[in-house]
Amino acid sequence: MKILLRRLDLGGILTISNSVLWVALLLIAQSRVVPESVVIGIAMVLSLPFALPFILPRGHHLPSDADVVAVLVVTGLNAFAWGYGLSWLWSHMFRRMTLRRLFAIVTAIAVVLGIAKWWIERLTVD
Repeated sequence: MKILLRRLDLGGILTISNSVLWVALLLIAQSRVVPESVVIGIAMVLSLPFALPFILPRGHHLPSDADVVAVLVVTGLNAFAWGYGLSWLWSHMFRRMTLRRLFAIVTAIAVVLGIAKWWIERLTVD
């Protein structure tokens, strides 16, 4: 029981932050104050480790209850991986950051976002 009552480490804080950001993003998307492209861009960043394929639109049908449960479970697991993954990156990779390593990380993220954008455009065009 003491393990649950201890102070959160960086991974726990980032995991909770990712979950809170999902709730805020859904509230913003429902209000339609922010353009849809901005909401999709933020959702892509929040779902980067492995939830992205589950969140992408799959045509013009409404999701079933099983689809909603699957997306929620994967989003929760993704928040865990996002938080502790960023914590690991911060503690191991960014400790001795060089310009070459920073360029490699930024390039990899840009490639993943570019592929995700292409995939979204391909799925949304009939």
